[in-house]
Amino acid sequence: MTTCAIINKQSSYRHQHLHQLLASKIFDLCHRYHTRLFATYLPGQQNTVADRLSRLTAPSQYPQATASLSALSFQMIQQVFGPWTVDLFATYHNRKLPLFMSW
Repeated sequence: MTTCAIINKQSSYRHQHLHQLLASKIFDLCHRYHTRLFATYLPGQQNTVADRLSRLTAPSQYPQATASLSALSFQMIQQVFGPWTVDLFATYHNRKLPLFMSW
């Protein structure tokens, strides 16, 4: 729910670290491309695939979910939209930056 609120309000007083890490970059992209982004919360019962994937605990349980960009693709994307300091959607095995977060 916090992520939806940050995206929809385009700011966050209580969660400034999240806003600074990701949301501000999303807002900049939306402004650049003259578009708006709205987030909607879906309970796990209505979003079964994502809910199931989010509950897996071992890489052997989700081999298809450990797909990763090639190093070249990541570098090209980072040149346009980066630089980044934290890989927010990574595992130890597919991280692209020294600092990463696994959800």
